[in-house]
Amino acid sequence: MPQYNVCGLTLSSVYPLADCVTSTDDTQTDLSVVVNLTHHKTFVDADWCPLWNQDSGDIWLRYAIDGSDYLLRFPELADFRLSLSGKQIACYPRAERLHLSMSHILLDQVLPLYLSLQNDIVLHAGTASCAEGAVAFVGPSGRGKSTLTASLCERGWQLLADDCLR
Repeated sequence: MPQYNVCGLTLSSVYPLADCVTSTDDTQTDLSVVVNLTHHKTFVDADWCPLWNQDSGDIWLRYAIDGSDYLLRFPELADFRLSLSGKQIACYPRAERLHLSMSHILLDQVLPLYLSLQNDIVLHAGTASCAEGAVAFVGPSGRGKSTLTASLCERGWQLLADDCLR
């Protein structure tokens, strides 16, 4: 399974992770992303709570707790089981074309939640660097962080993070 360097972790994932540096050494994996095509009974019986809504009012993300694991549901896309003790994120796809958006959902939504549940400080930020240093744009969604970061990258800066800064 390919390994990537993401947020200071070595992450193995069955899904290709766009814009992530591939790990070239044989270090031990800190976190694994696996796929399970069969839903677990827990997902059916879970007491789901809304977490994030879209501007339209539709629910973007629901969550539930199952023992020490957290369950995430992106309606129509996928369910995830975040095993903090097992250092694993299990993906249960609900959409046939999920692989097209998996990198975004995993890197910008699921991984930041996983890290924050591990008591890591995670900022919603766009970050870029140049020879003189780095800059991070922090703020709520829709305020132009990604646009500012992308404009720096078009001028030769290196992208460090888009949405999740640890």
